[in-house]
Amino acid sequence: MAHGDAEEAREFAPLKGRGDPAELQALAQAVRAAATLAPMHPHPGLPSAKENILAGPATAAVYDRARDAIRKMRDEL
Repeated sequence: MAHGDAEEAREFAPLKGRGDPAELQALAQAVRAAATLAPMHPHPGLPSAKENILAGPATAAVYDRARDAIRKMRDEL
């Protein structure tokens, strides 16, 4: 999560207090929607986004979330 926290501080913090609040809210919704489709871990074996923009990242995101859920359940046993 350190990467995400640093990214938010570096990229989103400067936007606070700038621009139209409605536009910032729309941007926040778009970022949240994109985050649900983004992989959570690196996948160096996947084709580039240019070659596989629809299937690759979304498939990797589902795989990552499933793997994390399984690991969490295993660790709780």
